[in-house]
Amino acid sequence: MATGNFKVKADSRSINNSLGRLRAAFTDLRPALQNASEELTRRVWYRFAFKRDPDGKAWAPWSPATRRRNAGNPRAKLMLDTRALRDKSGFKAGRKDIRAVIGMPYGRYHEQPEGKAGKLPRRAFLFSRRNGGRALAKNDEKYLLNALRYQIRKAAKQ
Repeated sequence: MATGNFKVKADSRSINNSLGRLRAAFTDLRPALQNASEELTRRVWYRFAFKRDPDGKAWAPWSPATRRRNAGNPRAKLMLDTRALRDKSGFKAGRKDIRAVIGMPYGRYHEQPEGKAGKLPRRAFLFSRRNGGRALAKNDEKYLLNALRYQIRKAAKQ
């Protein structure tokens, strides 16, 4: 029986190229986050249009005291209906994160898990109420994760 030596040399260029693309995809998540932030902002606008929170629950109507106080004023509106809050609120993408922007100071009160000190009802437009705190709504979270998965898959296939 003959014995011999042989040498195998692996060509790892394609693997290194794939790993480089994946590394780049993880380094700058901005394309996926930009796409997701635009969609999530669009969803915020829908919530204002339909007066529903991120979980689909209708916003609380005016309290009887507010209704009485504004009965003689046909121009009276909830602050949420003035568009100032809607137009300046949404999500902004960075390289590695996505940030929520509440466009007007009074918007913070509507986003509190229990409203403003229990007096102002919660009329959320950005965050869902989960586990006693705030988080993205489940559908918003799914959209964001799918956008990130798509970017990574796309980088892996190139």
